[in-house]
Amino acid sequence: MEVISNSNMSINNSINNSINSSSNHSSFKHCNHQTSFQRKRSSLYLESDKSCIDDDERRNDNNVNGKHVNQRSKNNTLNDGEFKPIAGSTSIQIENPTDPAIDEDGNVLAGWRNVDPSLIQVRGVGYNQSYRKINSPGDLYKCIKADVFESDKRYPDMASRVILPKVVFDDDDFTKKHKTWTAPDLFVVTTALPTSQPKFMGGETSDGAGYTVTMYFAMQQETRDILRRITADGYKREDDNCDSINNNQSKINAVRLFEEWCRRAPIDEDFMSKFKVISRAENLEEIGLPSWISKFNGKPFLVRRPGQTGFLFNHPEQSCMEFDVSLHPFPYLAKKGICYMKDSYFQKTVVTFAFCIEGREEDELPECILGAFQLCYPNPVHAIRGEDFFAGKCQTSNKTIAT
Repeated sequence: MEVISNSNMSINNSINNSINSSSNHSSFKHCNHQTSFQRKRSSLYLESDKSCIDDDERRNDNNVNGKHVNQRSKNNTLNDGEFKPIAGSTSIQIENPTDPAIDEDGNVLAGWRNVDPSLIQVRGVGYNQSYRKINSPGDLYKCIKADVFESDKRYPDMASRVILPKVVFDDDDFTKKHKTWTAPDLFVVTTALPTSQPKFMGGETSDGAGYTVTMYFAMQQETRDILRRITADGYKREDDNCDSINNNQSKINAVRLFEEWCRRAPIDEDFMSKFKVISRAENLEEIGLPSWISKFNGKPFLVRRPGQTGFLFNHPEQSCMEFDVSLHPFPYLAKKGICYMKDSYFQKTVVTFAFCIEGREEDELPECILGAFQLCYPNPVHAIRGEDFFAGKCQTSNKTIAT
């Protein structure tokens, strides 16, 4: 599946060039040299902060040849009167971490970008004997939209609350009649980060004020091709020779494992608990995190408590599945660290989120990330309020309708 590039990219680049035309921010390795750039960017944000104003402007984001489609509409009110905002309208995709996250109407949004999957370490073939990790052989899905907002409560099952992007494949007509797999075209991951100061003893732990980061991942065409082959009648696993010790670049076992997870996780909590989160701040030297936080940076963790920290929602009519990760029930120290980060470091941080299904048996290796996403310098000052977003009070809620 080809994903059409974000139409705001050229706007961001022109703003970036006008601010600092002499600097080349083509890769992340330059980010630790942009303190003055950040100051200029902050002043630009303050001059342009129009995130939640009433306006009749609409953006026309029609894309040719289907793929990932957005179309213009007067509003987002459904037939039953319920309002639904557009998935991804709280954020903007950028090319470089330091690009200003400002849309064509001057709205300051959360900036994000896709990540090279080979930068993420996963379990390789023979891990049970060697404990050796490898660069991920790729990703099964690609992030096409993201939402980032602050709210007084958690918003579960984001896929049911927004108008989802439509993902179109060249073989859709055939697949609708002959689909042999369970894995969805659109896989949504929502992470709820608590930001209210936790109580050491007692107090509500399942919900509360925090940040929501929702990532909308579209299936890669290669993943789809593998699924079609391995779920076809007459398929013989040995024909793929994917258990070879030299096969650390193969995605086949990871695709097979994810397909099994999609089938079993809704009814098997143990299997659902194989969902793994890999998060890390990319610029530790720049932000100077204290050691009690930095020692946990980049360490994968499993979402082991279905119904408490992990929630699965299935929308088969839209070929969509969502997995929610709530950190609200996490231990006191973990939540204390998140609150400390929000108050002191969020706006200085470039953080990567990656996800995979944990491979344990040899025929489940090598692992391959489902998808990865990088959030760049999220400033709490400019955070969109979730309550406004879902009530249609933010200009961005009404911008573009996905069909």
